[in-house]
Amino acid sequence: MSLLARDLLAFPASDASADDAMELSRMEARLPALLSVIAGMVDCTGFFTLGHIFTAHVTGNLVLAAGVAVDGGSFHWAQLLTIPVFMLALATVWLIARASGLHGARLVRLLLLVQFLILAALLVFSVVSRPSSDPAGCWPARRR
Repeated sequence: MSLLARDLLAFPASDASADDAMELSRMEARLPALLSVIAGMVDCTGFFTLGHIFTAHVTGNLVLAAGVAVDGGSFHWAQLLTIPVFMLALATVWLIARASGLHGARLVRLLLLVQFLILAALLVFSVVSRPSSDPAGCWPARRR
């Protein structure tokens, strides 16, 4: 049994039960691999189709931005925009988790549903607008 599931059993909330702890334990065993595959696919797709933007990992964008700053080149607006958007996404997920009042497996299911809905909406948007045809979008990159 995982540490988080044991903690759930040791300090049960009003609606927590042994079943919730066991379900959370099963989720903890499967989620890291699943989320890693999803993030890897999203990153590869975004990097190769959206003009070298890491869409799933902000650290890649920080490294690219630091490299451009050191070389004195011009920044790609989308690469810079990913950093504050990442921070806003973290704050939004935290607010969703706090506002829901859920814990354990129920909270995990809610957050996975939110992630699925966002990825599905982005898939529909990408199919309709085809952003890979012009990664610079409305703001073309400056030519030197």
